Amino acid sequence: MKLPPPIALCLFLWTLLLTVCADPTDTTTNVGKQYANLPYPPRNPADEAVRLLSDVHPAYLDFYIFQRRVMTMPLDASPPPSTSTRVLIAGGGTGDVVVYLAEMCSRFIEGNYKYRCGGSAGVEFYHLDLSNASIDIAKERLRMRGLLLGVEGVTVNFLQGSLLGLEFEEGRLALGLEKDIKFDYINSVGVLHHLASPTQGLRSLNSVLKPDGGMFIMLYGAHGRTGVYDVQSAIKDMGVDTVANPKICLDIVKSLISSLPPTHRLYKTVELMSQGDNLWPEESEIYDIFCHSQDRAYTVEQVFEFISEGGQGELTMASWHQPVLYRPSTYIKLAEETKLLTQLFMGVEDEVRLFALAEKLGGSVHGKHQFFLEKKKEGGGAIYKGRDWEVTGCGTREFQDTVLCSSMEEDIKDFTKDMWGEKFSEAYKADKGLNCVMQFEGATAGHGIEVKKNFPCSVMRVLSLIDCRRSVLQIWEEVVRLEGFGDSSWWRGNGGEGGLEVIWVIAKKLFEVGYVVPLLDGGGGWGEGGEL
Repeated sequence: MKLPPPIALCLFLWTLLLTVCADPTDTTTNVGKQYANLPYPPRNPADEAVRLLSDVHPAYLDFYIFQRRVMTMPLDASPPPSTSTRVLIAGGGTGDVVVYLAEMCSRFIEGNYKYRCGGSAGVEFYHLDLSNASIDIAKERLRMRGLLLGVEGVTVNFLQGSLLGLEFEEGRLALGLEKDIKFDYINSVGVLHHLASPTQGLRSLNSVLKPDGGMFIMLYGAHGRTGVYDVQSAIKDMGVDTVANPKICLDIVKSLISSLPPTHRLYKTVELMSQGDNLWPEESEIYDIFCHSQDRAYTVEQVFEFISEGGQGELTMASWHQPVLYRPSTYIKLAEETKLLTQLFMGVEDEVRLFALAEKLGGSVHGKHQFFLEKKKEGGGAIYKGRDWEVTGCGTREFQDTVLCSSMEEDIKDFTKDMWGEKFSEAYKADKGLNCVMQFEGATAGHGIEVKKNFPCSVMRVLSLIDCRRSVLQIWEEVVRLEGFGDSSWWRGNGGEGGLEVIWVIAKKLFEVGYVVPLLDGGGGWGEGGEL
């Protein structure tokens, strides 16, 4: 809808006034200029033909935020929702999140799944960003996938402007939103720490969050970016104006990266944040990391202060994205000499102090803090809720009906059996007790830490069948079919409990490292039956 000139002018002036009042240091203007010249993250829309960049899987939102089937709602849900599910991507940049979620939600429909995002009413995505250049890239990426104009049950809207406007009715109208709009889910990754007042940014997002909604937030981690801030500080000490002279800053950083002694803290940071031998090939990547006009990083304690202040006491952390990275035991060897350490960890009763201890032990691992937030229920509650999966026994109908979803879906779909290795592909068939070590990357900073876990060696066969459609029992049946397990095999022994017990162990361990979450059933029931 095109507004009449006087109204459009008033809204434009309000947006300017809002930005100046909320951000007196002109941070929004500087950041907007940066991303107009260097859209971020650097993406080539042509790459959509060959890969999908993973993000937070819709099933993780259902488990960690909604605690019911919203983004994986059964098509025969009763009663069906009367309104669509609204998702805001605040600071969506060149479109990683909106492309991933729109693709996954369209796959749920076209791939013969028995559910869809938002159920019969569908889902509406709102991609908000300061930079039109970044928005244009996001649009082109969706166009390459045939999703720009939306598909059945999936709608995508683009908004240009600052997320700070969301807190005020006039600001929402200026962005082209309904004056009283509320969102079920808000994603803001790598954005709030670039504001002059990150807590004000969180307050703005919280103002448009539904009472039963939630968020996924990423903030820079102080411990994992020490080398970056050493270089940033050195550039400032040289008197370089990174806003006025971006090329000079880029040239200095490129020179420093190739010249600093190997003892410099940046080298460890680089090791964790780089992508193989291809070290930040794009200038927009280098600039965003080292020359950004505004960013700040957080320790664990500061993350919780940020949640308390920005959420004005209304928000609680539902869970870390990968809770295993915030457990001190992850960073010690499980040997006899560590029993004292383990006992000391157990003696730390305050959860935030325990997370902070893990951060100190993990060091450079925590380059990013990623976490789920939700509104506190009436009567308040703890600042950290922690969401666990109480896995029932393998012989129960509840467990056997459980559908499992994996965040590794895109990574493992082309990982064929001939690539597994003999223990994973064949040896496990003869020995139920055969264990294998698997390594999982911590997602907080580039390659991060390798989390090692002992698994039954049938883990690859089971993991390859986790697809958000099959129930545990159906996975068990498919293993029998694919591997030819006979009646006398351990997999089918004791009425099938041999294989089901192994799936139980695998599922619980994959959940612990953050790579699998459960849905309750594959197709039916809502309300009580649809609760996780």
